Amino acid sequence: EYYSKERIGNGPSPYEQMCQIYDYCVEYTKHFGPRVGNLFLNGGTGLGKTLLASCIAVEVAGSGAYVVYDTAFQTFSAFEERKFSREVDPENDPTEKYRTCDLLVIDDIGSEMITAFTVAAFYNLMNTRLLSGKKTILVSALSMDEIAKKYNAQIASRIRGDYVWLAFCGQDIRSKKRK
Repeated sequence: EYYSKERIGNGPSPYEQMCQIYDYCVEYTKHFGPRVGNLFLNGGTGLGKTLLASCIAVEVAGSGAYVVYDTAFQTFSAFEERKFSREVDPENDPTEKYRTCDLLVIDDIGSEMITAFTVAAFYNLMNTRLLSGKKTILVSALSMDEIAKKYNAQIASRIRGDYVWLAFCGQDIRSKKRK
């Protein structure tokens, strides 16, 4: 009820687009395993990306998979703490969960403070997970061009080539709910 059924041009309406995304994600959770891909949930703020990513995480965890859901800020803060803290116990690596979980969901990509360190940590984490066949869902309001500018072309290329891009559209649902 929050997505318009009016078509803009020749493409699907926001309602139809979101129904397709929802159906894809339901199938993703039903068949989660080595054959499913990585997901990039992308679109403006308030369109339901975080809610849908949370629902996927809950469903996949309910099937017995090891799922980690965190924000980009928390994820890359853990990598910074591991790298720069003298008190981190090598036996209890706070970043190990990000590398080894069956499904990693990183929410709000691009909202964290982006430094050379976070770019390197992001790239290394993506590469490690891709090479090991572990699945990742990235959630961001940034366009692919913005990702290439904020991070680098290699990260944008990995997302383009190794992730299914689900483009959320419509108007901010939070604003609609307030009215």
